[in-house]
Amino acid sequence: MYHLGLGQFIAQKLAAVGYCVFGTSRKEHPASSGVEMLRLDVTSDSSVQLCINGSLVRTNRLLDCLIHI
Repeated sequence: MYHLGLGQFIAQKLAAVGYCVFGTSRKEHPASSGVEMLRLDVTSDSSVQLCINGSLVRTNRLLDCLIHI
């Protein structure tokens, strides 16, 4: 969420209308504009699994949409 771009724009718009939105980053960052940040290093299988599990726990295993840009 700290690099301006299409992903940040979409995330902020979805959060503004009430969606639960997660952003990801290799380093920990605070939530921004209603977007909860999760740590994710896509080169690490364990990091990917922790991120998936974390998002599923936070949403009661209900994940409606995933956008990767």
